[in-house]
Amino acid sequence: MSAQSYLDLAGLEADVLDARRTSFGGKLCVHPRQVQPINKSTAAEPRDQLKQAAERLFAERGFHRLSLRQLAAAVGLQPGSLYAHFESKDSLLQELIEDGYDALLESARASLQRAPRDGALEALVRNHLEFRSAHPCWFFLAAVERRHLPAPRQAEILCSERDYEGLFAGVLSTYTDSDGHRTHAAVRQLLRLLDALLPHDEASGAPSQPNDWASDLAWLAVQRLSSGALAGPGSACAR
Repeated sequence: MSAQSYLDLAGLEADVLDARRTSFGGKLCVHPRQVQPINKSTAAEPRDQLKQAAERLFAERGFHRLSLRQLAAAVGLQPGSLYAHFESKDSLLQELIEDGYDALLESARASLQRAPRDGALEALVRNHLEFRSAHPCWFFLAAVERRHLPAPRQAEILCSERDYEGLFAGVLSTYTDSDGHRTHAAVRQLLRLLDALLPHDEASGAPSQPNDWASDLAWLAVQRLSSGALAGPGSACAR
């Protein structure tokens, strides 16, 4: 799959997710007790406050719908003071998404260190689901709101995404003798499946339990790869 095709598909998914966000009255982060911001700090630094507020408000209202004036008001700052912390609204969104991928990679590597060798893929799947459940606003930014960024910024984020996929591909390749293209295709399909699982029940708002499916989903990925039913994608980043 080419980089442009990947972005086109992301655009189609964005329309669906925008509709889902609207169905919640604009409130994406519907379980405040469970939501953890990517950027956490015990010190009340204005920059950290801005990033925490932006992560939530960009997801809830949309990147283009949230003005810098509104963001500044949310943390008690003057609009002009935001530029002392961030070059632009685009740079703020990119930094939020890249911070999230750094945290996701760190947690995934830690999960691999704790996992037995035959449970490595399940550990990655479980970690992904737990991270997504803890950071729903960040996942929405990474999957949807990044489409508003200029192409060079999106390309940099895509490389962070490919680094994360590489962890799954490295583990998945130990289960089969498939070539690299098909392995990466299997990883992307697996991650799309994981991200399609809702972290809560849309009717009741109660947390769902997709994490209970981790071992089944890991097994499914191996079986699909072994069946030879996957096409190899292209890559937008030099590896």
